[in-house]
Amino acid sequence: MKIIKIGRDTNSTILLDHEMISRHHAILRIYGTGKIELISMGANGTKLNGILVRPNVVYKIKRSDMISFAGKYQLD
Repeated sequence: MKIIKIGRDTNSTILLDHEMISRHHAILRIYGTGKIELISMGANGTKLNGILVRPNVVYKIKRSDMISFAGKYQLD
């Protein structure tokens, strides 16, 4: 399993340097089987395909999904 940490913290895999991004904003877990999970931990919101996700809940995602962080950055 590969873990991708997203946030403002300098130890993040994907560093997003903006005051609206939490230090530890989200985690993506990518499994060898191709399964991908998103866990949001940011105070300013993470959206999956335009819908706000709840913090600390595991969401299964597909490669075609759009993820946005604090309305500032997107992963597609």
